[in-house]
Amino acid sequence: MFRLLFISLIFICSTISLQAQKLDYVLVGINGLTCSQCSRSVEMQLRKLSFIKDIEMDLKATVAKVYLHDNRNWDWYAFPKAVQDAGFSIRNLYLVFEEELEGEKQCFTYKNTQFSRINKDNSKRFLLHNISFMNKRDYKKENYARPKCAGQNDFMLIPHKK
Repeated sequence: MFRLLFISLIFICSTISLQAQKLDYVLVGINGLTCSQCSRSVEMQLRKLSFIKDIEMDLKATVAKVYLHDNRNWDWYAFPKAVQDAGFSIRNLYLVFEEELEGEKQCFTYKNTQFSRINKDNSKRFLLHNISFMNKRDYKKENYARPKCAGQNDFMLIPHKK
């Protein structure tokens, strides 16, 4: 009985540590940004999404740093659609957490979305490995085996130290 209680407690603590992590921002790499008007066009399309709190555009790095509302549902597929509606395409999409994701769990739920880490490396920044958020060449080049715990619709996260 004590052993079962101990194992349950460990499971609950490991789940809490992952769920307690907070997403700091999303970094959206955008292909084709060459001028301030291009950047403004993408920014205005992204601002239409109700779950976006704020955006910082970086024309030199051709990225958008996007802060999300905590209390709203997020639609990951709305990012590429908004960028495409502005006439551009997504190069990559990174999720940046406030603290490193630590722990043994490779598969977890965050904000009603199933995620699977490619490995258990501790990191704050993860590339979202999905054909909707990468160009096809890079997606095919990076061929990762799904963790056994991963469902078919899980978003795959690749640790990225930078």
